[in-house]
Amino acid sequence: MKRYLSLGLSLLLLCGCTSTTGTVTDPPDSSPSPTPLVLAEGVVPLEQALAESRELDLQDSVNLKFLPGLEVECSDTVYQGQVMQLGDFADQYSDTLLHWWVPDEVWDDAYLTPQEEQMNLYPLGPTYEDENGWYADVWCTGSVVYSRDGGDDLFFNTGEYDYTNSYALFSPDTNTQDSYPVDGGTLTIAQAAEMGNEFAEAWCGLTDYPLELRVEYVEVYDRKDGTYFFQLNYQSCLNQVPLNTINDTFCKGGMDYMAYSSMHGIIASVDGPCYWGTGNGGVVPYEVTPCASILPLKDAIQRLSDKLSAYTAYDVQRVALEYRLTVDGTAQTPDQYRLTDEEGNSIPDVEVNTIGGSYQLYQLHPLWVFYMDETPDKELVCYVDARTGEVSFIDNRPVAGT
Repeated sequence: MKRYLSLGLSLLLLCGCTSTTGTVTDPPDSSPSPTPLVLAEGVVPLEQALAESRELDLQDSVNLKFLPGLEVECSDTVYQGQVMQLGDFADQYSDTLLHWWVPDEVWDDAYLTPQEEQMNLYPLGPTYEDENGWYADVWCTGSVVYSRDGGDDLFFNTGEYDYTNSYALFSPDTNTQDSYPVDGGTLTIAQAAEMGNEFAEAWCGLTDYPLELRVEYVEVYDRKDGTYFFQLNYQSCLNQVPLNTINDTFCKGGMDYMAYSSMHGIIASVDGPCYWGTGNGGVVPYEVTPCASILPLKDAIQRLSDKLSAYTAYDVQRVALEYRLTVDGTAQTPDQYRLTDEEGNSIPDVEVNTIGGSYQLYQLHPLWVFYMDETPDKELVCYVDARTGEVSFIDNRPVAGT
């Protein structure tokens, strides 16, 4: 199953419209100097901006209508600089993470394939797969794939089931008390999300994981046998600041941000996840410093309102201070190379996985994010760069007539 999963990950990583330029594989000391950052007029010291933004009374304008009960998601600090993709996660934690998923009474060493026997597969790591459907795969990039009881079939083949509904958990008008029959009983959306969050918290605790994981969306599918299953889509947070997950489906241009895909899970019974993992994995701070100053939310709202048409009113379902990422080289040094090309030459991981390979560096871009429509794959999201004031959009809504 790992070949299938690895291919699926590659497709996820490459969908962020990020160009794979030469700087991806340059050694760290040869990356081009970054363009000097020009701060927007109106920035104020970070602590002041965050305090003002938390206390802001959101007022409707001619083209922005904020949902009643909306609370601004705003952390205690915001960073700028570089973060790095995990590189040796499987080396450090594979034994712990494999055995945590596969019960001792099930485990059989005969079904374990060590990393060194599958170096042609990426992300690197060992795999456990038995004939009864137990599957566990630990990735060097900071993720896993867990499956049992056919959970992988549900995850990879959602198109074969009837999509029922989706729930954006951080929107104030989402009814998380909706309930659905699953194998063994009934679960509400809130219960499924709580299961997913408890599972993620326990998993993160095994490795002192560098990111917090939280369920952001729940999608519901009808199995056509009287039961349903939930797909949990997580969001990763770096020191309480979310990494933006929205992918620009139509690649309309602008800066080459990547959508940072977090973990996914499947819950089809009252027993909890039967599938969990994938995504981009984990990142750790590489060279980061707190932002000295940013735009307060009030100024970001004004910039967005000025940019939008005065003839259309947009309902804002959620406002959050988040990071978007851009690829910024690699921190992997030649002595850390573990892969080879067709000629047998040692190469960095990012030459095999050009976006999201181990030791990949990313620039952090803090932005005020305004969610107008959170329907998965049909999102309308507006961004205001918290430092430069630049306004940008992702509009994945279907074009009329298509």
